Amino acid sequence: MREVWQGDQARNFGYYLEDLQADEKNKWCQTFQAEEEKRQEKINTYQKNIYQLESKQQDIQKELFQ
Repeated sequence: MREVWQGDQARNFGYYLEDLQADEKNKWCQTFQAEEEKRQEKINTYQKNIYQLESKQQDIQKELFQ
């Protein structure tokens, strides 16, 4: 025969599931934020590289037209 959870057992299990869900959500959010920060760092690096290349290109063009 199946045991039916009632009262405190059911309530405590519900709290356990809520805590588990909250922990998983926090871990997911932290992972997502860390990945977003890494992507932003890459974007900043790429933008810096683009700026440096554009600056070099301008210098070369100035030398060519002198």
